Amino acid sequence: MSNKKFVYLSVSAVFTSLVLGGGGVGHVNARFARDVYASRASILIIGDSTNNPRGAGAFVPYYEGFIQTLPEEIELCGFRVSGSTGNTGVNNYIKFGGGANSQMEGNTVFQRSEGIPVGNTGHSPPGYRNEFTIIDGGVMPSAGRFASIGFVNLEGIYPYADQWIQDATLVIRTPFFTTPDDTMLTEFSMALLNDHAQVAGLNVYAFSEESVQDIVLTKNQFGLEFVDAIFDQPLTSRIGVRFAGDLDTDDANESGKRSAWADNILFDQSRAMLDTGIYWDSISIGGYTARDHAESLDPLILDDYFAMAPRQFRTILVWLGQNALMDEWNGIVQPVWIERIEAIADLAIQAAIDSGASYIPVPILITSPMADGDYPSVRFSAMSVALEEIANRRGWGHIDIHALVGSSLTSIDASFDGPGPHPSQAASLYLGELFYNHLNCLRAEFTGDELLNFFDISAFLTLFVDQDPDADFNGDGVHNFFDISAFLTAFSADCP
Repeated sequence: MSNKKFVYLSVSAVFTSLVLGGGGVGHVNARFARDVYASRASILIIGDSTNNPRGAGAFVPYYEGFIQTLPEEIELCGFRVSGSTGNTGVNNYIKFGGGANSQMEGNTVFQRSEGIPVGNTGHSPPGYRNEFTIIDGGVMPSAGRFASIGFVNLEGIYPYADQWIQDATLVIRTPFFTTPDDTMLTEFSMALLNDHAQVAGLNVYAFSEESVQDIVLTKNQFGLEFVDAIFDQPLTSRIGVRFAGDLDTDDANESGKRSAWADNILFDQSRAMLDTGIYWDSISIGGYTARDHAESLDPLILDDYFAMAPRQFRTILVWLGQNALMDEWNGIVQPVWIERIEAIADLAIQAAIDSGASYIPVPILITSPMADGDYPSVRFSAMSVALEEIANRRGWGHIDIHALVGSSLTSIDASFDGPGPHPSQAASLYLGELFYNHLNCLRAEFTGDELLNFFDISAFLTLFVDQDPDADFNGDGVHNFFDISAFLTAFSADCP
């Protein structure tokens, strides 16, 4: 990151902190908890062990655990899908397929991460992506798919999927990388797929074809342009999409072209338009350091990623610390780690501003849990102190998940063990339930002192009488007895 960019972000961040007026760490944390339980939270996680393109075969990211353990009373808007060819995600909820391999360089679709530019552009979409190049002299025939995905077990990641799809319009959104030149494949076909008869099993190729559309990407600059596959009131959650060559037969102009697309997003169109339901997104380079994230997130492309989200992000969770470089931790937390954490949050804030968002997201810094015993516990405690200082100074939030767990996950239960520092399926579910229980205990806290007492009741009733949105405790858009009842239930919850 250049000095000019760092100064620009710092000035912007000071302005944003004044605009946000967080009111202290306790206030920010409690407001986030209320947003989650009122089904109005839209969250972007930036960090390690939250997202992994290798899927459940390697480890189950915390990100997927949050969707699996979402309490029934919290509505779902949507989430970013685990992405990459060959990834299955937790419980095989998603399957990917390629095609026309003989027309691709290397006969495959490549998996790329942040920091690896698309071709010679110098730019990279956030998070993992898929990419291929058509061989010189080759064409992509109309029948030759270059990508397809299918939701084959949506219930495997969201237990209430059957109820969720009722009378819903589901959208599969795919962000494609664009450039101002003619190096990218900009014309192709998109087919909507379904397996409502549930006969295809895990084979996406056996899904039925609903309709085929011509797609022409129009964005004449470096960035992302999304393509939506829309399913109006699908009979089942077994839906999918296929991208293939042009419908016409004049494909000679495809020779040598490149195509790159970021992870798909699944969401309910109505909830997104109403700005309701919880929306989970996560971008990560797969468990690396603060430096890697601070240096690999492309500000130009991140703006587009914010703009194409189905809902404006209200909260940014910066989730780093499981891995650290020697210049970030050598027995004590180094100043450069603190600078990089702030730089990551500032990048996200600036991306929201540059995308034209009407709501500037509030960063919440996460002290990550210790997945196994290979890392010194003192590092997590020291990083927690540093994050608390940043949050207090900047008017942000801070949630210490390491303190919530109290130890390494594997020391609590051997079944929580995952590969290296990453969580297993059991650990991801355990942490998801712990996280939501913690937020449930925070949401009735209105004074910012992180205690529940009469003053919180008084503060809530004052906001309720004024019909303040923060007192719309159940998120239904009205202030009535049900909000008071929900508040009292949360206030009386059995919390540590």
